[in-house]
Amino acid sequence: MASNPDPTQDFVAQVRNSLLKGFIIPVSVLIFYALAPVWLDHNLHESVAEDIAKATGLSAADKADRLASYARIDFGEVCGAAPAQLQRLRSNLEQAGICGQFLRLRWSFWLSVLLVAILCGVSLATYMLNRRVRSSRELLIPSYRMAWRLSIFAALFKVALLIPLLAYGTFELTTLAAEQYFPKLILVIVIGGVIALWRAIVILLKRVPLEFDVAMTRPVTADDAPRLWNDVKEAAIKLGTTPPDHILVGMDYNFYVTELAVKYRSGVTAGRTLYLSHPLMQQLAPDEVLAVIGHELGHFRGDDTRITREFYPMRFKANATLHAMAGSGWVGWTSVHALLFFHWSFSSTEQAVSRERELLADRAAADLTSAGVIGRALVKIQVFAEAFNRTVAGKAPNPFAVPLVPYIRDQLVPRAEFWTQLFEKKAAHPLDSHPSLRVRLEALGQPVDPESAVAIATGETDLAFNRWFAGRDDLFGGIVEEAMQQINRVRAMTADYATEGGKQLLEQHFPEIRWMTRSFSLWLKIVGCGFGTLIALILFAVVDGWEVKSGMMVFALICAIPAVLQWRRHRNGVFVLRVDSLSYSGWLRPLMFADVARISAMSSYGAITLTFHLKTAAPGIWKFSPFNKIRVRSVSLPLGNIAGKQNDTLQTIHRYLSRQIPS
Repeated sequence: MASNPDPTQDFVAQVRNSLLKGFIIPVSVLIFYALAPVWLDHNLHESVAEDIAKATGLSAADKADRLASYARIDFGEVCGAAPAQLQRLRSNLEQAGICGQFLRLRWSFWLSVLLVAILCGVSLATYMLNRRVRSSRELLIPSYRMAWRLSIFAALFKVALLIPLLAYGTFELTTLAAEQYFPKLILVIVIGGVIALWRAIVILLKRVPLEFDVAMTRPVTADDAPRLWNDVKEAAIKLGTTPPDHILVGMDYNFYVTELAVKYRSGVTAGRTLYLSHPLMQQLAPDEVLAVIGHELGHFRGDDTRITREFYPMRFKANATLHAMAGSGWVGWTSVHALLFFHWSFSSTEQAVSRERELLADRAAADLTSAGVIGRALVKIQVFAEAFNRTVAGKAPNPFAVPLVPYIRDQLVPRAEFWTQLFEKKAAHPLDSHPSLRVRLEALGQPVDPESAVAIATGETDLAFNRWFAGRDDLFGGIVEEAMQQINRVRAMTADYATEGGKQLLEQHFPEIRWMTRSFSLWLKIVGCGFGTLIALILFAVVDGWEVKSGMMVFALICAIPAVLQWRRHRNGVFVLRVDSLSYSGWLRPLMFADVARISAMSSYGAITLTFHLKTAAPGIWKFSPFNKIRVRSVSLPLGNIAGKQNDTLQTIHRYLSRQIPS
């Protein structure tokens, strides 16, 4: 089997790229401010040379002498410390603002040096702190926290420095190059930088909610499952750790523990929480689930959840600050890559520590049960998760009721490639990374070959669910129903309307809706056109002159024809919304959602017009229209013509078009 590429190589490349990109703007600014005084001096010499050349009272020899005399003068040095014979020149330069310009460029140069020095210092400190963690894993949190604080401070300070440096540099660059400047460009730089700085400060001052949401989950108390709680407590005592404060059972194919608060539909946990997988407990043996519980309790024993709890706010704020800086354009470029350098520098170390913690937790599971039991559980979790996903994709009416062992024998065992690739898969986790199945089994001393995996996955066994929840299916009826609703939502979003099964599923969630047109809107248009026609006919009868009469007749036709067309098009009009289309009695054909690239809505004085932008141009859609031969790229629909609230109509059409099933 081909060896896997070393993931550390990717981290090294990312660290190198972010470091180099972070230096591009600071070094460019430093080079500019180092060269700008020379550029300014050159421009002054050219200006003086032009003035001397234009002077009419000087001979050619005098002009040559003056040019030679000025050629030896450095105007920047004159502004700094002019000798006595050049004091008058210095006074003239000061009055012209040239000395002030040299002074500002000098200060900008030193600020640029400071910017590059800060970037070098923070990058070196981050590198050293990361190296420090490699010598002692206990230093991960304090080193990460110190590097995080340095990187965040440096990111803010660099933006604060770059705002004036880039703004003034842009002014000087355009002035020196073209003798003019562009206020709008400078304003964009300043505003973008200030906004990024403000957003970053708000993020850093914001309290990070130490919680995350889970769906399709319910708590299990000691009264609900006394035997489960007793087994968990005995396992905690055997492993020398504290049992969890809460046990949650959910529909994810996953087990985990956390000390972050976990929000579920009917409440929130606080303290140590153990999450158990309802579908996996219906597939794994009791000792296998107990081994997984031992693995999770091993995280408590290793204080791993505290590491996650302390990492989470720093990682959250660092990522949020990075996004805030990314929205500020060139001003935030340096800070973005400085934060990326920090992120990638510690990512390989974080993942290495995370993998070590997982292997130690596997050892705790082996201590509680045996290496063979936890090895079997790890293999089964990967295989059963794949089998379950395939039953979902295969449109099984209730994937949770499908016996997976027979399915694995029939569908997965013949697929040799699945079993050879199985050992490179990793278990999912909401916050941490995991080693591959191969690494975990090898660390446990368990066989890593397809034949052993097939035997493990296809063996019959007692079920953990029956041990702890026999006769208590009622506990989980709500979350099972919620999970099926979620599966049906996903299926509906990808269902094929051309198939009978897809059509039935879609029409179940997106039933046909009919709307009548507003009669008031129609009558208002007709009355308006009719009134115009009547006035034109009256004027036709009373005025003299065929020219005026002809004009009145044309005006009457202009008013009468739209009135007739509106009446024929909209009388007893009905809109019909289906999962795949929107049709109207006043249209020549339905508007198929498959032909729509996107939609947009515009509100004007309370009236909303919905526009369907088509993927390709098509003939006009309205009946009784003289322009139907013209191909159009959009179809506009005034929602005021539809009976009902316009916002509700807009949301309903958008939901059908995007296949969004309400929760």
